Amino acid sequence: MKLVGYVLSLFLILAFFTSCGEDDCCADRLQGRFVHEIPDCSDQQTCTEFVHFIDASRANIRFDGGDTSYRFNYRVEGDEVFLEQEPTSSFALPFHFKIIDSQTLQRSDNGDLWKRE
Repeated sequence: MKLVGYVLSLFLILAFFTSCGEDDCCADRLQGRFVHEIPDCSDQQTCTEFVHFIDASRANIRFDGGDTSYRFNYRVEGDEVFLEQEPTSSFALPFHFKIIDSQTLQRSDNGDLWKRE
C-alpha cells in the first residue's frame, strides 16, 4: 500500500512540474504593452517607446524616438526576451530585454525600465 501512495505522490509531483512549460508560463508575463517615456524629448521625436506583445511569438516595437514601429518575432530564455527579425532581414536590434517582474522590463543596452500599460 505504501508503494501505491509513493507512486501516486511521485506522479502528482511530476504532473505539476510538467503541466506548465516555459512558453505557457512566460506568455502571460509578456502580454500587452510596455512603455518608456524618453526623458528630455524634443518636439521632433516621438517621446514614447513601446513594445507590444501580440501573441506568444510576435511583438511590435517603437524605440529611440522613431515614429515607425517594427514587427519582430521574440523568444524567451530564462528571464530575458530576445526580439528577432526574419533571417532574410538586415535589420537587427542592438539590445534585448530582461524581465524584472510581470510589470517591468529592462532594456539591456541602457538600463531603461519599460512599464506595463
